[in-house]
Amino acid sequence: MDVALGVRVFGNVPDVRPYIASASVYVVPLRIGSGVKVKIIEALAMGKAIVATPIAAEGMGLKDDHDLNIMELGDEFVDAVVRLFKDEGQRSRLEANARETAVRLFSFATGSLELDAIYRQLAEISSKRQNTIIKKRL
Repeated sequence: MDVALGVRVFGNVPDVRPYIASASVYVVPLRIGSGVKVKIIEALAMGKAIVATPIAAEGMGLKDDHDLNIMELGDEFVDAVVRLFKDEGQRSRLEANARETAVRLFSFATGSLELDAIYRQLAEISSKRQNTIIKKRL
């Protein structure tokens, strides 16, 4: 569907990457729910300027006006989207920050380091419990 300002809306597609890559601004206008966190991470990783509602970006550790623009739905949300279409400087700044944030927060390397830390904590807890059980038996 084509509408004013060159906005196109698509349903199911086999691979979202070409669509994200061709977008000037990635818009996430959620009012309720979850499940789009991965979609935001995909757009961050592809270095896209993003406008999202607070619910859409909730719990991701993203900073408003640095990693993306976080706006409540309404005129301010629309204004933020239009501003990014028009202001190449701001759009470019958000794009660069988005990519850096994706690498810093959501890369495989970051995730594996976090998992390693969790596994080490669990191993330490397990070891302490085993030592406590052994001491009680003695």
